[in-house]
Amino acid sequence: MIEVVPFKAEHFKLEDLRDPSGPAAFGESFKKLCEVYESGGLAWTIMDNDKVVASGGVIFYWPGVGEGWMLVTKRARAYPLALIKVMKKGIDAASREMKLNRIHATVKCDDHQALRLAKILGFQVEGRLRRYGPDGKDYFMCGRVS
Repeated sequence: MIEVVPFKAEHFKLEDLRDPSGPAAFGESFKKLCEVYESGGLAWTIMDNDKVVASGGVIFYWPGVGEGWMLVTKRARAYPLALIKVMKKGIDAASREMKLNRIHATVKCDDHQALRLAKILGFQVEGRLRRYGPDGKDYFMCGRVS
């Protein structure tokens, strides 16, 4: 049974991720990054029978601006509609509650599924960030303005 719970840093391990290459480049600091995600704004986790499907959230940057993030497990492939629905609802709630007029997110350029999902969630590609990621890959800066 699908349920949405508050995000906790311990929900994620690198081996569960759909694409662990980016986060793996963080090394030991991946755990610290998850702790920032847990405490830096609004964050949620989609669970199915106590197994993590995906997590996402919005970190508060400064008044009016936040950064969206998402960690997706291999299990997410079985729940595409739930993933879209929960992430859209969460991003909309964060935008309202945090009084944001802009949320941006970075998406690895060669991750076509993630880019498609970002567009479905209302983000538009604004530019390319060369060698931006911890893995040295290019990322797109995507923004959603309300």
